[in-house]
Amino acid sequence: MISIIAINITKNVEKPYIVQEILSMYGNIIRTRLGLSCLEDDETGLRGIIVLEVLCDKNDAQLKSLQEQLQAINGLKLGTVQFE
Repeated sequence: MISIIAINITKNVEKPYIVQEILSMYGNIIRTRLGLSCLEDDETGLRGIIVLEVLCDKNDAQLKSLQEQLQAINGLKLGTVQFE
């Protein structure tokens, strides 16, 4: 199974480097990682979107743990798509 996780790092995320630390811990299940960043027009700071291709079953404990850790970050938005 292939899971796609989209991570929206909004301007409300106080410590965005924590996202990178979490992703590094789960490098064994992340096959592809694409990062997109942009500077907000109103100069409130950087935003970013990270798209991950994760190779494991949607019920996999590591995938669930990754999602839980990311969702615990205030200001971060998470979306997922599953392919059989």
